Amino acid sequence: MTLLTQTGARGAAQRKQGHYGATTVIALLATSILAASAHAQSVDSTDKNGSQKSNFKAEASVGILSDSNISVPSIDVTTGRKDAAITTKLKLKYKSDVSENTSVNFGYNLSSRLFTSLTNFDLLTNSLSAGAAHDFSAFKLGASYRFTNAQLGRKNFLDINQIGGFASKSLTPNVLFRTDYSYSKLNFKNQTARDVKRYDLTGDLYYFMNESRTYVVVGGKLRSDHAVGAEFDYSGAGGSVNFSHRFDVGERELRFRAGVDFENRDYKSITPSIGVIRNDDRLKIKTSLEVPLYSRLYLLGAIEFDNFTSNLPSSDYHQTLINASLGWRF
Repeated sequence: MTLLTQTGARGAAQRKQGHYGATTVIALLATSILAASAHAQSVDSTDKNGSQKSNFKAEASVGILSDSNISVPSIDVTTGRKDAAITTKLKLKYKSDVSENTSVNFGYNLSSRLFTSLTNFDLLTNSLSAGAAHDFSAFKLGASYRFTNAQLGRKNFLDINQIGGFASKSLTPNVLFRTDYSYSKLNFKNQTARDVKRYDLTGDLYYFMNESRTYVVVGGKLRSDHAVGAEFDYSGAGGSVNFSHRFDVGERELRFRAGVDFENRDYKSITPSIGVIRNDDRLKIKTSLEVPLYSRLYLLGAIEFDNFTSNLPSSDYHQTLINASLGWRF
């Protein structure tokens, strides 16, 4: 595909150099998190019962994905072809209380999707994050920074720098409200017109039941994208409903999740390829079931259905993703 072709030996060499540089920095920082967490094992905090709890959490998984329509929504590309992929995920998180009501956290996430046939759509993402939060008793405030690098077809594709803040408050013993605001800068490789400054505002209302083993989250969101190319500017509005329920089967505690997410995108300028102003509606429906197997080993099955409608043909499609993965928390 043209979006993945090389633009010359010199340009390819420069991209390769940049790719290794970003990957090296991320790997070094991830190693630093691991080293810090290893040291922290000896000074882990204790819970309210006096027993030791770890400040460091990690999770790894490997799975198989079936995708009915290989697509890249961020650049309006869809193939109409299905394929299978091997998926891997790694999550590392370190949290430390710097005072009675203040905490800091650091994280590293890796995610990969390697297709059996359409290897130009192999996807690898690495992200690093840092944040802090303070509990004022009446409410809680926090701030964070995240850097994400994405590779598509094993070539540098996208860098994202994001800063954000949140506020949360318990309205009743069973109801929590949280609002988040973030500013992101997205830089696409070799697609400067799509580079964008993004502003997001979300609000979520949590309702907890069954001693928090069951909860429902109802949310709303607003987005404003300001891209280099005027045809990519848009305002978005949407909402979501998510449900989570833990239940026992014998001696095992299973977890079922389901969610619906909807977004309308109102573009601001004419899209040259269709000669009119673009308008998109995006619907996602997800469900999953997590089954513990042994100790910290678990099996996760997930299904996602996406229905995107648009007057831009390459963004008008539907897609079904079915994933089964084996994971380990430690």
